[in-house]
Order: sequence, then structure tokens, then C-alpha cells
Amino acid sequence: MAQPTPATSLIAALHARYEATQTEYAAVERADMAPRPKERGNKPDALDYGTALLTSEHESDALRNAILYQVPDSWSDALILQYHIGCAYDLCSCAAKPNEQDNERLQVAIDTLFDFMCTEVRTDAGEIGPGFAYGAARAFRLRRLRTGVVEA
Repeated sequence: MAQPTPATSLIAALHARYEATQTEYAAVERADMAPRPKERGNKPDALDYGTALLTSEHESDALRNAILYQVPDSWSDALILQYHIGCAYDLCSCAAKPNEQDNERLQVAIDTLFDFMCTEVRTDAGEIGPGFAYGAARAFRLRRLRTGVVEA
């Protein structure tokens, strides 16, 4: 796993760990699917592999969910956030039963990314259109309130 440096952003550090969990999961999955000799010796049984895979899935989910609540400070962070928004969207859209918390988390991330983009791209939102200007102002207010800025 690539260890984040002290100068790395929180989003980048969380994403680096997420990438590591994907690599770890793949290694355990390959080992689980490999033919097992009749004499197992010290080799874990299927239950151990299943537990390891499930634990890795839970860690990946926790990292992805944590990333969705982060506020990007750079375009690199914004790209990471967008990647995880896409992953979360895929999971939400494929879910047999909708989960309101997942939907809310996804909406927070979308609003946060939109606010970042509106802040970074120097243009008059009103020139794009009144609906766009309203959406940009709404995302701005929501993010400021979420980060404790309650005074205008």
C-alpha cells in the first residue's frame, strides 16, 4: 500500500487506503479460488477466507462513505470525490432495496462537489441561468451550514 505523506490531503489518504483494500481483497479472493490440496496444513479454510473478504468489504464501504463526506481542497481531491460518487451511485442504483442513508450521503457528496466546482470556476452563475444560480447558492449554503458557518 502506498503510504500517504504528511502533506497528502485527507481525501487522498482515505482513497489510498481504499485502493489498498481493493488490492488486498483481490489477493484473498484469488487465494480462496485456488485449488486446495487435501492436506491443508497451515492454509486457512474457506471460512477464514470468507471472513477476510467480508471484513475487507466493510472497510472499503467505510472508506468510501467517509470520502463522500469530505470537502475537496484541490481538483485532485475533487476527482477522487467524483470517482467515489460514481461508485456510490452504482451501488445505490443496483440495490434491491433503496437505503435512505446511502441516498443522503450521495446527495451530500454531489452538493459538496458542485459547490467546489462553482467556487473554483470563476464565472457568474446567473449568466448560466437562474436555475443554475439557485442550485449554486443552495449548495453553497448547505456546505457552509454543514461546516458550522451559521452566520452570513
